[in-house]
Amino acid sequence: MAGRGEEEAAWTLRQTDGGAQSRRRPQSFFNYLRMEPAMFDELVQRVGPRTEKQDTSMRKALPTGLKLAITVRLAISILP
Repeated sequence: MAGRGEEEAAWTLRQTDGGAQSRRRPQSFFNYLRMEPAMFDELVQRVGPRTEKQDTSMRKALPTGLKLAITVRLAISILP
């Protein structure tokens, strides 16, 4: 059985594919972000236009879904 850190690292790595793998396992998605994939997709659609950045010659911009997942996960960890 994987430890918590290993599970989180694996989940985060899967996000490079747009979350497609974790959406196939909705319970894992819910356990990590505490929301259903459909709600997460709605949030991405709502905040996406405001948070999208352009790729530069130095680096690729982070996808909106990844930035939102990081923010939601941080909020979960600091709220009682």
